[in-house]
Amino acid sequence: MRSWNRFFPAAATAFAVVTAVSGGASATPAATRIDGTNFAIEILPGACKVNTECKVTLRLVAGNNFHVNEKFPYRFTGGEGVAWAKPLFSRESGDFHEEGQSAGVLVVAFTPAKAGRMSATGIFKLSVCSSSNCQVEKQEVKFEVDVAH
Repeated sequence: MRSWNRFFPAAATAFAVVTAVSGGASATPAATRIDGTNFAIEILPGACKVNTECKVTLRLVAGNNFHVNEKFPYRFTGGEGVAWAKPLFSRESGDFHEEGQSAGVLVVAFTPAKAGRMSATGIFKLSVCSSSNCQVEKQEVKFEVDVAH
């Protein structure tokens, strides 16, 4: 099935502009993706409001016949300048869970102090394995969120 956007690109653009101008757009920007060797990280921000906890999902997807390492202590340490809910998000604290053998999800949280677009960074320590070896990575993650009043 083909997307109607392919056949009516002007209509899709007009809809996006009308939605944004009318205030119907959510404060959730589109997902972004980081491609690594044998893995990808999908960054899925949630809706954010000032002085309210905002959550961002980091979805690890293994590729090239690799799988999520079920024994690895997945961790995310947030960068400076952001009011993170805690200093370390990890498997041990229940922030990471597997979605089958090929994917896992880590949810991080912070509280924005002002409205507008904000960016945040952190380091995601991860591991994916093949039948012959495991790959351990420290991946810098950057994302932006729109913070509503």
